[in-house]
Amino acid sequence: MLNVRKCLGVTTILIAALLLSVGCVSQYVRSAKIYMVDKDWNNAKEQLEEGAKVTPEDAQLFHLLGKVNVELKDWDGMNVAFKRCQELSSDFARMEIRLESR
Repeated sequence: MLNVRKCLGVTTILIAALLLSVGCVSQYVRSAKIYMVDKDWNNAKEQLEEGAKVTPEDAQLFHLLGKVNVELKDWDGMNVAFKRCQELSSDFARMEIRLESR
C-alpha cells in the first residue's frame, strides 16, 4: 500500500510540473510552433505578431518571430524581432544567425 501511495504522489508531482511548464508558454507561441513545424510561416508570423500585442515582454516570442522572418526573407522584420529579443533577455545575447543561401 505504501508503494502505491508513493507512486501516486510522484505521479501527481510530475503532472503538476507539466501543467505549470505548459502554462508558461503563451497560446500564441504554442500555435506558432505548430505552424512552424508545418512550415506555415505566414500563419506562424500572424500568431506571433498577435502575441506581441498581448505579451510584449516575451523574449521567446520575439526570438521565434525572428526565425519566422528569416524563413520569409523579411530581413527588416528579422532585425527588429531579434533586437527586441536581445533587449528582453540576455539568454539570447550570444545568439548566432546562420543564413543559408537558398
